[in-house]
Amino acid sequence: MDFDHHPNWYVTIAADKNIAGRIGYFENFFAFYIRNCMGWPQSLVDRVVPATHKYFRFFTPLESATNTVPYCFGTFVFTKR
Repeated sequence: MDFDHHPNWYVTIAADKNIAGRIGYFENFFAFYIRNCMGWPQSLVDRVVPATHKYFRFFTPLESATNTVPYCFGTFVFTKR
């Protein structure tokens, strides 16, 4: 079997769906994560997200339409030879 890993990519019908929203990806992921995975109250999320905005600018030079950092999830594809 051949193996491919596509970091920070979803399984979608159209490849352009993975390109949309790539810039600023981790900042958006962080807000979603603390709200939905960690269960922080919305009142705290509303204070933390704006306060951390400037720290996410560290990732801006590394981001492009084809690259997001850091890798938080991925799609693994195995192809039978």
